[in-house]
Amino acid sequence: MTKEITKPIFIVGCPRSGTTILAKILNNHSQIASATEIHFFNHLTKLKKYNWQNIDDNFLKTLFKETRIEDFCSLLKVDFEEFKAQFESITITNSLAIEEQNQKRIFDTLMLLLLKRNNKEVCCEKTPQHLLSVAKILSLYPDAKIIHLV
Repeated sequence: MTKEITKPIFIVGCPRSGTTILAKILNNHSQIASATEIHFFNHLTKLKKYNWQNIDDNFLKTLFKETRIEDFCSLLKVDFEEFKAQFESITITNSLAIEEQNQKRIFDTLMLLLLKRNNKEVCCEKTPQHLLSVAKILSLYPDAKIIHLV
């Protein structure tokens, strides 16, 4: 069983407010790996077509292709099979509803792949528009650190 992400850092805010430079600065820390914009939580709120209760191969392939997950994995040099294997290795230990557990498993998969590729311990995700999804982020990651740039 692979550990789950519990205390991620999220950089949110207005576009052109310095989110990119802050992410780059944090990425220089020996234990923090900063991710490019994934827009994952934007997909959760905007794309209601996904059935998060039952994740199978077709669901994962569709999500992989239709969101920025494929681009993110490409930057990490991770193919679909490695993404799927990482996803299948994660068990969520908190008491979230099944939909939220699966959403968290997908995001955890991405962040764990990022940490593994960079040999670091703390993940940082920077998508300015996630400012609109802070409530959702905190429902999945109550111990997350949110850095809001204005």
